[in-house]
Order: sequence, then C-alpha cells, then structure tokens
Amino acid sequence: MRHYTEHLPSPPLRRVVACYWHFWVVPSASGPLTHFVPPDGGMNLALVPVGERVEVHLLGPRTEPQCETVPPGLDCWGVRFQPGAGGESLGLDSTKLVNEVVPLSSVRPELSHDLSQVYQRGAPRGNVVARLDALFGPIASRTDLDPIVMKAVRAILNVRGSIQVTPLVRESGLSQRQFERRFRRAVGLTCKELARVRRIRAAAIEVLERDDAFAEVALSGGFSDQAHLVREFRRLIGQSPRSFRGTIRGIEHGDYEA
Repeated sequence: MRHYTEHLPSPPLRRVVACYWHFWVVPSASGPLTHFVPPDGGMNLALVPVGERVEVHLLGPRTEPQCETVPPGLDCWGVRFQPGAGGESLGLDSTKLVNEVVPLSSVRPELSHDLSQVYQRGAPRGNVVARLDALFGPIASRTDLDPIVMKAVRAILNVRGSIQVTPLVRESGLSQRQFERRFRRAVGLTCKELARVRRIRAAAIEVLERDDAFAEVALSGGFSDQAHLVREFRRLIGQSPRSFRGTIRGIEHGDYEA
C-alpha cells in the first residue's frame, strides 16, 4: 500500500511554497512499484533516504512523463514550489532545469545539507512541517518574485489552465516577446506549456474523482474529445486515463493539512 499526503506551509510562505508532501510505501508491499507523477508546472525538492543518509533531489518543471520505481518501505518528503517561484527562491535558472532531476548538492550544497538534517524517518508529521517552515521561512522572505509573471501564473492556476495567452499579454502591458521572455525565465516553461500542464493536472484529478465516461471529463476540461484527452494523458503523464485511475486509486491519499 502506498500513502500520500500534502501539508500547507505557514501563510507567509505560500506565495513561494505550494505545499510539503509526504509519500511512503509500507514495508510489506510486494516488490518495487511503478509510480507515475502528474506534472504540476513547478519545481520540487525530494528528500529520499538511501541507507543511513538522505539524498535531496531537485526536480525541474516537467513537460513530459515522470515515472519512478519505488521500493517497499520508502518514506520520503518533498517541497513543491509555486510555478515561477522555485528558480527565484533557489537562485537557479529554471529554463535549464526543465525535465531534469539533479542532486541539490551539486547546485545548492548548503541547502541540501540543511534539508537532509530536517528528515527523520518516522518523525511526527507536524515536526517535519515545522522544520521545513523554519528552513524555508527566511528563503521565502527574501525571494523577489516577478509580479507580472506571478499575476499571470495565478490567472492560469485559477482557471485550471483553460485560458488564452493573448489577454494575459494585454493585461501585462508588455509586448508579446517581452512577456514570453519574462514568463519563461521565471517559470521555466512558456505560458502555453504551463496552461497545458495545469489543464491535464485538473483533468487527472477529475478522472480520479469521477466514475463517469472519460468523454465527460474531456468535455468539462476543454479538450476537443476523448481521444484528445487520452493523447494528452499519454504525452504528459505516461498513461491512459483508465490506467492512471487504476494506479492512483491504489494510493491512499490524505487531504491538505495546515
């Protein structure tokens, strides 16, 4: 059995950190499991125990499937940044991290060390969340986010990716070229790519929550038809909607916890 929960950071951090997540597999699970991760448009940090040490992986924003093999007994924590906030917070070029997974120690060794000290197998969740808040509070407070880009990001997230780029450009007061350059520098993805990712993420949630035909999910998500939905699932998640539903429903999910 696999388990997954998300925990909200303290309010001052939420403009930078979307959530902390906790994923674990019971030790009695039979053999390694294949785990598919829907893209979210932002960067993630994953704290993964390897023997007696903790490795911290930096996962860039994704436009292609992410499939991981997870062993029985795995117990890891992670930090999900808001789209557009990860690169600024970590002082990294988001455009060079798209679809990449790199050791955080190779780019931010001090932060990697501090995060490895946060992790304690079996520690109460509240303790881990409090430690992450304490570590990322100062980082969030000194992070300067591009207000024009973040306003566009919020607009995309608020409508689950179902938005046209032209009104966002017009509202920014920038030229199309200026807007796209600033957006991609902060987010790592183009505006259209982020909208596409958020739309398939919203559809993935609907696939899990609804039992009706996938054609209805396609219609409500703004896809042209069921075939279009299936193609986008395969391109961004790596599975068909039906396979994804079966895989993710095998994971016990917890709600957000403040």
